[in-house]
Parts: sequence; structure tokens; C-alpha cells
Amino acid sequence: MDKTFFFIIKYNDIIEFKCVISKDAKYFRVLKDELNYEEMIRELLHKGYKKVIKTREEIIKIDENKSYIKDIFKEEHIDINSPDDLNNFLKDDFDCELIEEADAIFEIVTDGAEFSFQNNIVSPSTKNEVSMLATELFKFTTESDYEPIQVEKHGSYAIEVKDVFTDKFNSKKLIELIKSIESSEIYEEEYLKKSYYYQFINSLIKLVSNKSLKTITFKVKNFIAEFKHKDLIKLKNKIKEIYNSQKINFTSKKIRAIDFENLTFKVTYKDKTLYCKTYENILRHIDENKNKDFKLSGFYTSVKTIFIDNAFLLDNNIL
Repeated sequence: MDKTFFFIIKYNDIIEFKCVISKDAKYFRVLKDELNYEEMIRELLHKGYKKVIKTREEIIKIDENKSYIKDIFKEEHIDINSPDDLNNFLKDDFDCELIEEADAIFEIVTDGAEFSFQNNIVSPSTKNEVSMLATELFKFTTESDYEPIQVEKHGSYAIEVKDVFTDKFNSKKLIELIKSIESSEIYEEEYLKKSYYYQFINSLIKLVSNKSLKTITFKVKNFIAEFKHKDLIKLKNKIKEIYNSQKINFTSKKIRAIDFENLTFKVTYKDKTLYCKTYENILRHIDENKNKDFKLSGFYTSVKTIFIDNAFLLDNNIL
């Protein structure tokens, strides 16, 4: 494929549209589209546009003593054959920018017993976990929901992600995130918003749960950071601390799957299933009144798991 460019449309310095386009304008991929520019851009690339141009002047006689000059125009079809053509056509009406793509990739390399192409032992589920981590890191960096282009690399299982950086800010943002992982730092406020950052951290924690993983290496331009499995466990423990500090109080009418052996039950909250663990006396009280409405309180121990330390009927006292 030809060299590619980023084409950007901004309003008040905020990027509303971003795409990758090849030098011959035949390859085009949207990375961000806040206001549905894509249809207009695709039509320009596929059909071009029409332009009215002056071709000549013609003298029109009214009578022997009077005449005037008439401009003659014709409609001309113009093709869009390059990123420059697209930028030149739109720049009078939009705040456009054309950026030549240079080293706009990052790479994730994993190593371990289940993360090597030797003997073809990389399972689809392992590949999917690394791919998901790469996808969430792309979305965090670009702040978009578009899926990235990923290229598998052989040896220790690695994925290269393309079309990431449009400016120094993007790469700096990604490098700062990786450095925060080195220090086992979690941006708690951002994490609790369940943002792109939250999705990336959870994907990383899920990958760390694979005990065969030895190291993960992130490569961003000239920046390289390698993490050992034991170092990333510290990050996992930080997440646990955050969940343990988050108190939750809610009312539920759908308590089910009561398990006395493990002191657990399931409950529906905001159309989602939560897995709860509790004390034996609370579980017995819930079981005896499982068709009634309960007010439950406790704290998160993971994304979907809560330890219930208080439960009472809505018309009764706290246990």
C-alpha cells in the first residue's frame, strides 16, 4: 500500500473527524467521526465534484451601436486523486489538516509458555486476550470506538497496531500511561468512570491472570517498556484495593442461585447480574425471605463481585 496520511477536520481545535487515506486516495479508513462527515468524504473520493469554470468571453451585439461582453461558463467534473486534492477542496469551508503518517504504530509483545508460535501452541483465546488489550489501548490513545488494524508478528506472540498517532500528544499520552503501569499507579477517578482507560486496565488484568505469561513489552516509537508478570500482579492488587474502598447500597427484588457451601448468591442490579458473597447468617436470612424486597449494602471485590455485609428487608431492621 502507498504511504498514508491522516486527514483531520477540527472545530475550535477539537478533532471532529479523522481518517487515514493513501497517497492515491484509494485506501480510506475512518478513525473518528463525531458529526457524520464520512458520507461526504466517501462521496468526494468516489465521485469527485463539479466545478463551474469560465471558459471564454463572448461579445453580444444589441444593435449596431451597442454591445456587451458575456462570460461563458461550463461545468467541469473534478476527481479527487490524492489527500492534497481532498484537503484543497475542503479547506475553504472547514478547518482541515493533512498530516503525513510517520511511525504511527505501537507494538505489544508477550512472552511465556502459551505465548509463542513455536509448535503452533498459541491458542485462539490467548490471541484474543492480547488482541483485546491492543484494541483497548488503541481506543484509549485515539479516544474513538473504531477497531484498529492489527498485524500479528511471529516469535513471541506480538501484535502491531497501525494508524494510532496523529500528533505528539497521542504518543505522549500512551507513553505516560505505560510509565504509570511501571509504578503500579492507577488513575482511580478515571478508572471509576468506566472510560477507555478502565477498559484497557481490565484487559491488562485479564491477561495477567494467565499464569504462563512471563513478560509484556510495549513499544511506542523509541520508547520500550518491559513488565514481568510479578510486577503486573501489583497492578491487579491496586484494583482490588479500589474496589474494596467502594461502598454500594441498592435494593433488589431478584435474589437467586443461593449457594450455602460458598456463601454466595446472584442478584440483578440495573439490569446486570452481580455475584455476591456474604456471611452465613445474612445468607440464611435472605434465603428465608428470598421472594421479598431487600436493601443490600457492601463493597466491590471485583468488577462484578460484591461482598454484602448488611442486608435487611425494606420493612425491617438492619441485621
